[in-house]
Amino acid sequence: MSTDTEHTSWDDLRAMLRALAQQSAETDRQIRELRLAGQETSAGMKDTDARIHDEMFELTTPSGFAPRRWG
Repeated sequence: MSTDTEHTSWDDLRAMLRALAQQSAETDRQIRELRLAGQETSAGMKDTDARIHDEMFELTTPSGFAPRRWG
């Protein structure tokens, strides 16, 4: 793919637009998942306790909590 904008072909532009559309769709999917995860976390983490002591962050979670792997 050419980096010189004066000589970019139509095929290159179409490929760039397809890549942009795919990135947009992926971003939309991630936002929906994060929104849902936030709702699930709010409901499922009511017994969670978070604190900072001696510059160390500590988070306790309710029994049975299983974090979801992203990526």
